[in-house]
Amino acid sequence: MPLCPQIVITPITVTSTGMSQTSIVPIVAASTEEIDELQVEIDAVEVSVNGKNHIYRQTTAPDGTVYPLTEGAVWIDTDDGTKQYYWTGTAWVSVQDTGIAAAEAGAIAAQNAAAAAAAAAAAATAAAAAAAAAATAAQTTADGKNKIYRQTTMPTAGPFAEGDLWFDTDDDNKFYRYTSGAFTPFTLGNEALASLSATKLTAGTIDASVITVSNINAGNISTGSLASGRIAAATIVGSQLVAGTIEAVSIAAGTITGAKLAVGTIEAVSIAAGTITGTKIAAGTITASNIAVATITATQIAAATITAAEIAGATITAAEIAANTITAAEIAAGSITVDRLTAGTLTAFTLRTSSGARRVTVSASTNSISFMESSSTVGHIGPAATDGVVVHYGSTFNPNVTTYPLSYVSSNSVIIAQAATKYVEVSSTGVVMNGNVYTLDAFYNQDASTSANAANTRMDTDGRTRRSTASSARFKEEIVDLLTVADLNPSGLLSLPIRAFKFKSDYLDATDNRSGILVPGLIAEEVAEHYPIAADCGADGLVENWNERFIIPGMLALIQDLHGRIVTLEGKA
Repeated sequence: MPLCPQIVITPITVTSTGMSQTSIVPIVAASTEEIDELQVEIDAVEVSVNGKNHIYRQTTAPDGTVYPLTEGAVWIDTDDGTKQYYWTGTAWVSVQDTGIAAAEAGAIAAQNAAAAAAAAAAAATAAAAAAAAAATAAQTTADGKNKIYRQTTMPTAGPFAEGDLWFDTDDDNKFYRYTSGAFTPFTLGNEALASLSATKLTAGTIDASVITVSNINAGNISTGSLASGRIAAATIVGSQLVAGTIEAVSIAAGTITGAKLAVGTIEAVSIAAGTITGTKIAAGTITASNIAVATITATQIAAATITAAEIAGATITAAEIAANTITAAEIAAGSITVDRLTAGTLTAFTLRTSSGARRVTVSASTNSISFMESSSTVGHIGPAATDGVVVHYGSTFNPNVTTYPLSYVSSNSVIIAQAATKYVEVSSTGVVMNGNVYTLDAFYNQDASTSANAANTRMDTDGRTRRSTASSARFKEEIVDLLTVADLNPSGLLSLPIRAFKFKSDYLDATDNRSGILVPGLIAEEVAEHYPIAADCGADGLVENWNERFIIPGMLALIQDLHGRIVTLEGKA
């Protein structure tokens, strides 16, 4: 409805003298109801307008005298750079972009950083200037020091300072000093050498012409410092030698002969061990009477120097033989007979049946029997580490029953194992098998007892025997009515062909009473086509059999549905 349906606007004519009465169309008065309706609409518009947020652009904060202030209203202060405020319901709050404040703070921080950088640069410049001044001062100081030249020719490239030194390396380091504009040779005075000791002199000779004889006495000569060339022949006699001052290293080899030695002057304590060898002893000069008891041990006897001819009969007893010193190589074949063995004396031993590539060895260290084939040890029999006897394959005996294949007989069980996870164990509790079990012939159960329960085992198409799934609700979830699951609708069973056939002669045992005759049944591939859930597949994915555990529920569902239809048709529902 228009806001003013009772008002009709008609054009009027306006002249220079006013309006013509004939051009004015009188306005028809509106009814009271129409005026009331108009007022209601105007009030509604006013309420709607007043409920909207307002935007004020003025120099002073709005106070709500013109329009009621509503939460969220915006005031732009035109007297403060168009700064914006919003009405929270109780006060005007600035909504200035926080990014501006952040930018301002960033600008101030940048200015401060720039000022700091400028100050640092000024400080670095001052430091560089100070360093340059210090370097210049150091160079000036260095230039003021005397220089030392070590070379073969006189220095010519100056400048030179008074007191500079030149060592002429081509003239035994002769000294020169720069004096009065030239390098002049000079020597060191006595006072400069006052602190010179023998430890400062390297090996060599000092010309006798420069040594005052009265200044050299025995106290000035270190041991060994005079060579023989400095001593005149026959100038040193025995009376000049202190006892014990001449050692063997001071005597040239071969200079002392028997003629120089008085009889009885050399005793055993004067002879170093090992210095007299067989070449120094005349044949037959040493007899048994000259040898102290126990002074000759096995280490003094060269290998193979004593033969049986040198040993008097029965002079060597068991007490003279150290343990383990006689090995098999020292025993002639057949030389030890039973009468030589004392009962119980064979304890630590290793016995072999032969020395060939195929033999049996009894080891004393492990108490095991090892079997060798083609020069390689292939198996062992021996005591287990804790209990029983173990037989296992391998090159080294292992009493811990962990080398496979093995068989192990203990006090309470027998184990035959190919690996740790493949074994058969027989104990008082029965037979335990771990790993797959295969039979190449019939498998018989000798238990003659029977049970009314359904079979709980099945044999898969790959020959594996397993427990069938149980039917208790304890093992199931998401249990719903069969007919509510579209994929399991058993109506497909109604079109499943029922066949008759013979089993192939190479498949069914000839002794079976159904061998060679037609029998009723289903074809697994057709079951898979009409009711796939009831088809069993092998490991290769090919259909092998049909499963009555899934066929029967479908058939029963169809029977129940058919029964319901019959009851309805007969009017018994």
